[in-house]
Amino acid sequence: MMGRNKRIFLVLLLSVIFSYFQNHPVSYAAEPPREPMLRIETGMHTARIERIGIDQENRYLVTGSPDKTVRMWELATGRLIRTIRPPIGDGDEGMIHAVAISPDGKTIACGGRTGVDRERSYNIYIFDRESGRLTKRIAGISQVILHLTYSKDGRFLVATLGWNQGIRVYQTPDYVVWAEDRAYNAPSTNADFDQQGRLVTASLDGFIRLYDNNFKLIAKENPRGGKRPSSVSFS
Repeated sequence: MMGRNKRIFLVLLLSVIFSYFQNHPVSYAAEPPREPMLRIETGMHTARIERIGIDQENRYLVTGSPDKTVRMWELATGRLIRTIRPPIGDGDEGMIHAVAISPDGKTIACGGRTGVDRERSYNIYIFDRESGRLTKRIAGISQVILHLTYSKDGRFLVATLGWNQGIRVYQTPDYVVWAEDRAYNAPSTNADFDQQGRLVTASLDGFIRLYDNNFKLIAKENPRGGKRPSSVSFS
């Protein structure tokens, strides 16, 4: 009798489990939401502009903002050409802290607090400049994206990250990780490439770092006149 009761109990338990998963499918890496969200179009940013990017021929200027939009402007006239709206959500989800345009002006990359509410990790979104279409999503990034910049030849996209996660370098056009440096003790806030492919970064841990064109660290220095460098650029 006890064995029969145990079998009945197991059958009932399996039925309940099966019914639960039928009605609550297992969720893996979530795709960005496709449902439209009502937003008022103002023709301009409604919050501060945190980052800008310019293509090599000085035709297009892209701007990113915590208002959750990326905007593309005609540099010669200042005319707004397109508003790009990455996937967003409630609260901070979708705030843009980083934006870049490829040297040839064909691709726009953006990131920030993007994807974390769905996946507990962050995304970089890649858009086609001409159509405004989302073409790729770089997922699984461990911290908020603070800055993005393309190398001068367009072969690489570097992302600087919050907390102490350092930098990630992605090779285009597939955007696979090519190199990284996690040996940072604070957020990495800015980066720039020179014409030879060298990379320089600034971090709130107090250091300016210089990498060669193979992304090997060749210098690490404290700048003069301050302890927390937040921006850096080659002449």
